[in-house]
Parts: sequence; structure tokens; C-alpha cells
Amino acid sequence: LAEALVVAIVRAAPSSARTPRDPRIASAVALIESQYSEPLGVDDLARAAGLSRFHFSRMFSDAMGMSPYQHLQRIRIERARELLGRGHGVTEAALSVGFRDLGRFARAFRDQVGCAPSDIAA
Repeated sequence: LAEALVVAIVRAAPSSARTPRDPRIASAVALIESQYSEPLGVDDLARAAGLSRFHFSRMFSDAMGMSPYQHLQRIRIERARELLGRGHGVTEAALSVGFRDLGRFARAFRDQVGCAPSDIAA
């Protein structure tokens, strides 16, 4: 029971609070955090980690509590939220962090932040 509680707490922790122990996963996390606005795919991240796509995805999920794609989206939304808070427009913030579809950006933002991007930009 205690172990299940610890796992639940770790998975609920913000992704930025986690530092993966495996240097291969850490290199992929660093790539996401430095190039989040670029069109990164799981294949790109797996290649940076020196692992097969399948093995990388499994190891990343175990280490971070979410898929590589979910982590990339979380970082992009966090950065967009920062831009919106500094007065940038919704379209500018979305494009600056790597979203090409404004509808997808708005849905992802609402799912993660709990409000529309325009609520912060206003």
C-alpha cells in the first residue's frame, strides 16, 4: 500500500520536478526542454537517447510518468502560458512554442491549465 501511494505521488508530481536517473532519458528530456518549439517526434528523441523507439518510449514513461509526446506537450503549454502571462497574443504564443494548429493548442491548453489561453492573454 505504501509503495502504491509513493508511485501515485511521484506520477502526480509536475514533470519539471522530475529528473530522470538514466542519462539517456535525461538527454531526451534536455532535448525536449531546449527544442520544444521544433517539430520533435518520438523517433528523434529515441535517436538522441540511443535507443529503439519502443524501448525508449517504455523507459521514458517509467521514468517520467507520461509518454514522451505528453511531456513535450506539457512543456509547450507551460512555455505558452509564460508567454501569455507576459502579454503575447494567443496565436503568437501557440506558434512560438511549436503548435501549428490553434484548435489543438486551445484544447491542450484548456486540458492542462483549466482555462482557455485567451483567459490568460486578456
